[in-house]
Amino acid sequence: MFALLVTAGTVLRAITFVAYRPALLFSDSIEYLHNRAALIPWIVRPLGYPLFLRSLPLGLGLDVIPFVQHALGLAMAVAIYVVLLRLGVARWLAAAATAPVLLDAMQLNLEQYILSDTLMQALLLAACLLLVWRPRPGLAEAALAGAALAGAVLTRSVAVLVIVPALLTLVLIRAPLSRIAACRLVSASRTSRCKGMAIVG
Repeated sequence: MFALLVTAGTVLRAITFVAYRPALLFSDSIEYLHNRAALIPWIVRPLGYPLFLRSLPLGLGLDVIPFVQHALGLAMAVAIYVVLLRLGVARWLAAAATAPVLLDAMQLNLEQYILSDTLMQALLLAACLLLVWRPRPGLAEAALAGAALAGAVLTRSVAVLVIVPALLTLVLIRAPLSRIAACRLVSASRTSRCKGMAIVG
């Protein structure tokens, strides 16, 4: 079932990629592309996505961006499936849980746009995986989850809201205080530093 869903998701992404080349653009897209070179900190559109764009070989064309973002979408589906199997979820149910990422029209649309949504989703999912991969995450996993959350906030500031349920999750699974502190301190230090840079900028 999961193989069929991944195949369908891949075909849909290929159709979307070819139909809307080189990429879908919004007003924010132009700002992100401009800031890829300038890297000016800004609270409304933080530096996370411009840095992501800067890491891509855009000399090959703008279609590199949606290509990579579609790959991220498929990778997120695989990650969701793997972690649910690890948590003991039935294969069919784990596969069904990936359908919104693989088949949703809005998801395909966002991946084709030069916008920060897909990168933020991937970072938030990475934080979730790090927190639930083991019954209680180790110190390294908690710190890396905090870094992923900070990365999501530095990509889209609205992601700051997710830090609260992440910390609550650590409390509910009775993680040691050191893990909670590591996750909080890493996420806070990264986001605070970026906000300070944005105010100065």
